[in-house]
Amino acid sequence: MGNAAHAIPGQGLVVQQSIGQSSVTGVFANSSVRISQGFLRGIRVVSTEIERPFEAIAFPNSFSDRISFRFTIEHQEATQARIYDTLGKLVYEATHQPKNKEIQLNLPYLATGVYVAHLRSGNKFVQLRIIKKP
Repeated sequence: MGNAAHAIPGQGLVVQQSIGQSSVTGVFANSSVRISQGFLRGIRVVSTEIERPFEAIAFPNSFSDRISFRFTIEHQEATQARIYDTLGKLVYEATHQPKNKEIQLNLPYLATGVYVAHLRSGNKFVQLRIIKKP
């Protein structure tokens, strides 16, 4: 006895409820929703596409004027870089085209301290902590 509701990426919403029946008493499904009620054996979902994580390495970290981000997977798409200070204030924003899986930012004007870098490309996102030294 129990119920469950969860979203399956690319497949929509699945809602299930079990009330102790010996079989499924009703199923409604369309392209984005599946609802079933009754005895449930569980729905096995197998993803046919495995996406590698979107990760980057910041170097040198700590940096003086320039910092580079190297992507750990093949990456050619335009990437939006945003840098935030410790108070959450946006201090840098620009879009870069990676060359050899890498982008470089010139940030000589930033004050010494810790920052958070957000790198976004399409639906891919990574967040990194970077340190600006004097």
